[in-house]
Amino acid sequence: MNKIATLILIFITQISIYAQIEIYKTYDEYKNNTSTKSEGEVLFRPGGMQAGFQSFIIVKNNKDKTEYQFKDIWGFKYKDVLFRTYKYQLNYTKDIKYTFGCAALVSEGKIFYWENGMGIIEILNSTKEKKIGHVDQSIGNGNFFFSKKLESEIINKRFKLFLNQNPELKQIAECVKSKAEKENRYSNMKMANKLFDLEGEDAIGYLNFFDGINDNEGKPFGLSAGIRSTSRNMTFIRECVKSYNGNFNDLIYHSEFREYQLDSYDSGYKSSEH
Repeated sequence: MNKIATLILIFITQISIYAQIEIYKTYDEYKNNTSTKSEGEVLFRPGGMQAGFQSFIIVKNNKDKTEYQFKDIWGFKYKDVLFRTYKYQLNYTKDIKYTFGCAALVSEGKIFYWENGMGIIEILNSTKEKKIGHVDQSIGNGNFFFSKKLESEIINKRFKLFLNQNPELKQIAECVKSKAEKENRYSNMKMANKLFDLEGEDAIGYLNFFDGINDNEGKPFGLSAGIRSTSRNMTFIRECVKSYNGNFNDLIYHSEFREYQLDSYDSGYKSSEH
C-alpha cells in the first residue's frame, strides 16, 4: 500500500459525530463505574500502518478539545457498546513496531466475542437503513476477536493455541467450518493453508482465514484475501457465536463488514459497496 493511499484511508476512516462517550483509563474504572464522561463532537482516528499514526479519540465541545490516545486507556463506552483497546504488531514498517486498535463487545456469555472497533463505530453512526462498517488489514488487525473474560487478553491473532487451551470453544470453529462447507466456500483449504499459513486445513484454519489478519511473524496471513469475502464470512461467525452464547447485539448482527479497496494509484480507496 503506498503512502498516498494510506493517507486517503486515514482521512476517510476518521469518524465524527456529536455524542457522549465514557472513557475508562483502567479496568477498575469500568468495574467501579467511575468513567470520565465527555460530550461533544466525537472524532475517532485510527492508527495507520505506514504513517505510524497513533489511534486516538478527540472530543470537541465549543472551544474545548480533549484527546484520549488508545495507548493510555483501557476502553470506552459509545452508544451503549463497550470497546476495549489492545496493542498489536505492525509488520510492514521499520520505524514503528506497534500500534493500538479497539474492539467492540457484541456478544458475551460462555465466551466474550469482539469485532473490529472502527468498523462497528461506523455502523453505530450510520443513518442508512443498511448498516455497513468498513475494515482494512492495516487498521485493527482483524475482523473479530475472542477473550475468555471481559478483562483478559483479547486474542486477535492465530486462534489455534487459544482454542487448544479452551477446547470447548472449538465448537464455534466447527460450526463455521460446517456452514462454509455447506455453501462450498473456500473448499480448497489445502491451497489456502499453503498460501496463508492458517495453522492447518481444519476448522481452526477456516476461523483464521475468515479473520483475515496479519500474524506476528511478519508473514502474509489471511490479509485482504480473508477480508474481501467479509460479508458472508461474518454471517457465519455471528450465527455460530450467537448459537454458542445465546445472545448477540441485534443491530450489529444484521449489519455488514466490507473492505476498503484500492482501485488504482490515482483513485485511492473506495468501499466495495460502490
